[in-house]
Amino acid sequence: MDTTTYVDCGSGVAGDMLLGALVDLGLSGNELNRMLKRVIGLDNWQVRLKRTERQGWPAWSLIVEGDRHFGSGERMMNVVRRSGLPSPVKSNALKILSRLVEAEKQAHGGKSHGDFDPNGLGLLDTLVDVIGNAWGFWKLGFEKVTASHVNTGRIAPASARLLKQFNIPAYSAESKHELATPTGLAILSVLAQSFGPMPSGQMENAGYGAGLKDIAGKPNVLAIYRARGSAAGEGLPLESVLLLETIIDDMDPRLYPHVTDLLMKAGALDVWWISAGMKKGRPGTAYSVLCRPEDEKKLVNLIFTETTTLGIRRLPLERWTLARHSQGIRKFATLSAGLFKSQAEYELARQKAFSLSIPLKKLLK
Repeated sequence: MDTTTYVDCGSGVAGDMLLGALVDLGLSGNELNRMLKRVIGLDNWQVRLKRTERQGWPAWSLIVEGDRHFGSGERMMNVVRRSGLPSPVKSNALKILSRLVEAEKQAHGGKSHGDFDPNGLGLLDTLVDVIGNAWGFWKLGFEKVTASHVNTGRIAPASARLLKQFNIPAYSAESKHELATPTGLAILSVLAQSFGPMPSGQMENAGYGAGLKDIAGKPNVLAIYRARGSAAGEGLPLESVLLLETIIDDMDPRLYPHVTDLLMKAGALDVWWISAGMKKGRPGTAYSVLCRPEDEKKLVNLIFTETTTLGIRRLPLERWTLARHSQGIRKFATLSAGLFKSQAEYELARQKAFSLSIPLKKLLK
């Protein structure tokens, strides 16, 4: 079974929290320090790891002792380019730094004094977080990474840019503190392949990294879980989709097929409707549309334009899918162990039945 890595960002995300969770999962602190010192090449600093608690949750905290201004984003990237880091680590670290630099430039025009400044006020701590996480995820073999929606707290300008540009789903349950740092979001945007609920599976291990602040009423802890995929979905791709749904009681029923055709042509994955009982005993129709996140806005606008509804619910979902291909009038889906299943595509079979003047039922077998 495949083992997946799930990053729980219910208390936000920061570079040091991610590294703390990796250490809790078995990353050697001594090896991390040796690698970073060799790559960065400065004296009189080190990563100090400490076992701590946040609101009763045990976790590892990380502090860069001897932290200082390091230099511009370009200087940081040159350190990575000249290093002897493995190719995947180097590539990911450069992507993270590039995204972070660009987000800060767009947000502040070089005038930021936060955790990174593109005009030369970048901290050593930032470089440690970026290289450390790129190396740590690689060292532990964490390739298939999924992350939760991110609890941002107060959103810094650069964080807002990263959330928007890389489609990172977010919410805020905290108005006083910045829970998601630009560095943490930049790391997540590169190392996480998808965002959504935790995939089902058998828990193997868990690691916890502590944020610097102990926030009253909630554990300021990031968790990374390792789980074996369930047998039902072993080896199958898991796709993030959205369910759009509305209930209508005042529309001409002849319009439903027309609207369905428009939605399918606009990119909907599936459309269906069922009868529903409504308030005051009125009959209604529950109209549902399954779609990819990138198609949501145009489909929502189409539903509002073509139906009488005044509101649409949305629900993030995941679905297992089979690889498929078509041959003639039949479509084939590949199962595990080289097996497959097939069936005739109805519309193609119908057209062929008309053209050959043969019974449709023969082609649907």
